[in-house]
Amino acid sequence: MSQNISAEYLQLFINTAKEALDTLSSRLKLLNSDNELIKPDAVSESHRMAHTLKSSSHFMGYTHLSEAMLVLENLFNGIKNGSLVLSSPMIEIIDETINQAKNSISSIENEGQEIDLTYQVTLLKKFIT
Repeated sequence: MSQNISAEYLQLFINTAKEALDTLSSRLKLLNSDNELIKPDAVSESHRMAHTLKSSSHFMGYTHLSEAMLVLENLFNGIKNGSLVLSSPMIEIIDETINQAKNSISSIENEGQEIDLTYQVTLLKKFIT
């Protein structure tokens, strides 16, 4: 995090990130359901949440979180435009990434630093290439 970012902005970031990750978790459950009618909306909202968290993480200087959200954003964009098909293995890795991102936010909140999400990013990128 940049030294010029106030504690107030940091808390706003943490709160917003928690909300975005909770939304991603709940939408992932919808994507894992059999209801085909709700899936397009869940994909669009997941894409939007990943984009928002990517941008705010980048602004705050949290590169691991920003990179993970960039890859999630790209995955959801591919699903949205039909170039990628959502699969059970993909859902598992997305879920793991969201959980690790939540751990990273907790680490930022409690210890002042993010955790390394390189492993999750590597796994997610396998679905894109």
